Amino acid sequence: MRVTEILSVPLKKLDRVLLLGPPGIGKTEIIYQKAVAEAEKEKRVFVDLRKASLEQLEEIYHHPEKYFVYLRLIATHIFPEDVSIPREVNRLAVIFKTPMTIAVLTKPEIKGVLFIDELTNIQRTDQRVLFYSLIQEKEIGWNVKLSDDIVVVAASNPPEWSADASLLANPLINRMTVVNVEQPTIDEWYNYMNRRFEDAWDKRVYAYLKMYPEDFIRRPDDVETLENFPTPRAWTRLATIISGINSFNIVSEYAFGTVGKQAGAKFAAFLKTEIPSVEEFLNKFAEYWEYFGMEQKFLMTYSVAQKAGRMLTNAKLQRFLRYLMDYEREMLMLLILMMPKGHRIKMLNTKGTKEIIIELADKLKNYIV
Repeated sequence: MRVTEILSVPLKKLDRVLLLGPPGIGKTEIIYQKAVAEAEKEKRVFVDLRKASLEQLEEIYHHPEKYFVYLRLIATHIFPEDVSIPREVNRLAVIFKTPMTIAVLTKPEIKGVLFIDELTNIQRTDQRVLFYSLIQEKEIGWNVKLSDDIVVVAASNPPEWSADASLLANPLINRMTVVNVEQPTIDEWYNYMNRRFEDAWDKRVYAYLKMYPEDFIRRPDDVETLENFPTPRAWTRLATIISGINSFNIVSEYAFGTVGKQAGAKFAAFLKTEIPSVEEFLNKFAEYWEYFGMEQKFLMTYSVAQKAGRMLTNAKLQRFLRYLMDYEREMLMLLILMMPKGHRIKMLNTKGTKEIIIELADKLKNYIV
């Protein structure tokens, strides 16, 4: 299952599900998005408990019916003593106090998601017991039971991706549904980037990944390493870091350090591809296009996309767009997607380009039907 398909699964069906997949493909992010969407559906106020103040926690505790809460626990960071704090009553007995963040999850009218990350990375026996009880019985600490409307979802990396990952006990696995998840498509990743960062990311990364989809994610040769490797999360980081940086040397170093030497070198070479200026290209685009290699086509498409919004009435640009419409629609789609959002909207309101967009949409509709 692609990680993005989780959004279409009813939340209750995710209770006691273990999402097993490579690092950096969006497991944590997709569950967070799912929780936000569920809060809107329930018409409740969404609160990430990690960011809540003491005053907010007290408000939620006393009025749980108003809220939908989300709490991410990194399994390796939580210990039994963190969730049941003993307080002496007298010399013969003690009571156990529960942290307010956890206490909120026990209220009968509360709804929400408890997301347990890195479950297979637990090494200590007492931590294993803690999370086994939490998952199997929805109990945490000394006689503290979660609300029935708290959905418990876990996530982990398989051992071949993580040196810290270990196998889980049979009784625990048997109480869960293990779902193997894969990375999103590159276009789904693009949509996420636009929603999250709008135009504050370098869309040359998207152009590169469309040309070299095999570099979107690659398992490292060793599970322990000091060299990075490409994942959707790594490409996200690279695309946001290099946005607005013009120095090729700096961009190259960030590429090597973020997606590794192999993918980073290919990305740097892609950026180094020689292409004419946009104005020169549009003067005789048919001649250039015929002799361009694929890297030149992708990078030229990006360059035109960045300037197109300021020259939409230019007859040469419109002829190029018409050429792509007639002969290379995928490149036209790529060009439109790489334009800044405001320029795409402007394109829909400009005579000449508007007609091309409408025709493209009609062709795509016919293809889908």
